[in-house]
Amino acid sequence: MGLDIYFCKNEEKNYGYFREVSFLTDWIAEHICDFDNCQKVVIEKHHIEKLLNATQKVLANKTDATATKYLPCLDYPYDEIYYEEVEDVKNFCEKTLKEIDFDKDTLFFQAWW
Repeated sequence: MGLDIYFCKNEEKNYGYFREVSFLTDWIAEHICDFDNCQKVVIEKHHIEKLLNATQKVLANKTDATATKYLPCLDYPYDEIYYEEVEDVKNFCEKTLKEIDFDKDTLFFQAWW
């Protein structure tokens, strides 16, 4: 078991996938809505832009411990793995903003635990 996070474009399950990235589920719950196991949540363009901004702030200020406030993680330490996951989420946001036409397409978030 564990935490599997899927982003689906128009019901296509494998648009984006993250494993055990708990700060991402925490961010969704805080900035979009609370959700239950396996519940689909619609993600809008401004959500991706805001998440991208948070990742950029964390990565630009790695030496400033307070920068992690933008993507807090209570499950594990702020180490190299944390910053790699933040980078992965940043890359996903950039890809999404380039590839998804939010006027035509729907992006869903879904977490399984």
